[in-house]
Amino acid sequence: HGPAAAAASPVATCGAAAASSLAGAMHSESSASASNPSSQLPLIWCTECGGARVMVRRSRKEWSKGRLFFCCPFYKMDGSGCPFWYWEKDYIKVLEQKRILGHGGTMQAQVEDGGSAMGRIGLQTEGSEGGKEVVNWMKILCIVSVCVMLVQVLNLFVTLMK
Repeated sequence: HGPAAAAASPVATCGAAAASSLAGAMHSESSASASNPSSQLPLIWCTECGGARVMVRRSRKEWSKGRLFFCCPFYKMDGSGCPFWYWEKDYIKVLEQKRILGHGGTMQAQVEDGGSAMGRIGLQTEGSEGGKEVVNWMKILCIVSVCVMLVQVLNLFVTLMK
């Protein structure tokens, strides 16, 4: 998983590969390939830093050649960057936990371009456990606000009737 798997990762930094890919040239010393990795999984916004959409890469290391992995463009093997890095199987588990995929890999929700703003900056969203609590507190806050406003209107009405 994430940081632990990242530390043991056999591949070049996803961030370095992303930078070279964005620049239009892959470095020959890179041990990951971006050339047409065939994954049907959605590429979500990074759940660690929220800075970018994750990338799918194909390992070129001898012992893991051809295996797909998913990482943040800001991931670095030395631990100084974003820790988001997962083999395909573990990435599926992340998607299931986020309720983007159902168990067995079936799509539950369509990921919007950019995802939700709350999810991108790391806040809990409605589909998560913490998000349900946030939604409940927001409902309570709305009810209290309406009650305060009602008391103010009644106070104004009584004042005008004097």
